[in-house]
Amino acid sequence: MLRRRFQVIAVLSLVLLGSLPPTAATAATAAATRPNVVLIMTDDQGYGDLACHGNKILKTPAIDQLHG
Repeated sequence: MLRRRFQVIAVLSLVLLGSLPPTAATAATAAATRPNVVLIMTDDQGYGDLACHGNKILKTPAIDQLHG
């Protein structure tokens, strides 16, 4: 009986501790260590298909902003 009560209290304690939100210091540290990566995937696009590389027909203003 005493052992069962201890197990229940231990499980409830772990559930309560696990459900607490992380502190601001932990979140700031995690955000500072993550790299800034932007992955842009396009299909069948060559070097000359962007307006920033001289294409006069296609308009790519968002990608042009990233270029320059």
